[in-house]
Amino acid sequence: MQIENTSLDVIDSEIITQTVSSSIDSNLAIYELKIQEIVELYSEEMFDNGITEDELIAIINHFNVIELASSDVNKLILAMINHW
Repeated sequence: MQIENTSLDVIDSEIITQTVSSSIDSNLAIYELKIQEIVELYSEEMFDNGITEDELIAIINHFNVIELASSDVNKLILAMINHW
């Protein structure tokens, strides 16, 4: 026996999809902003240590969104840049 989707199921599914998409977009924006911020703050250190943007992305990807919002994360990222 197959149960058909009700219109409520379709609406719920659409809301969930929109919420997940919005959350993913927000997370990506946070990562992109952090990359921009680190380049602005530490471009000299990145140059001195030969860190490329791809390597910076790899460093930043070590952190989750909550960690990226903390006040100490930039110091940790700088330490990783200096020891990469």
